[in-house]
Amino acid sequence: MKNSIILGLFLVLASCQSSGNESGSGQEFDVQLDTVMVHPGEEILFLNSQLYHSKLTPDKKYLYNFNYQEFSIEKIDLDELKFVRKITLDKEGPNGLEPTSATWR
Repeated sequence: MKNSIILGLFLVLASCQSSGNESGSGQEFDVQLDTVMVHPGEEILFLNSQLYHSKLTPDKKYLYNFNYQEFSIEKIDLDELKFVRKITLDKEGPNGLEPTSATWR
């Protein structure tokens, strides 16, 4: 019984191996990573969630970052690399945002 399990495992592993003689079998791609420094002015930018709650405009000119601790949105100009303004939102009330899931915490 043990021999048949070992033989079966060996056959599975042998069938999963690929030969190194194939050319062009894999796809190649390049990854570029840019690091930018944004001048925040008098503000402290909210980066605790590593820009998880941020969105880039379709023209890639502005980055909107949601600060869930202050319930505000930070508008950042990516062409000039500077903070533009903070848009404050209501946490409670008729126009307020309600935390409805664990993503707000």
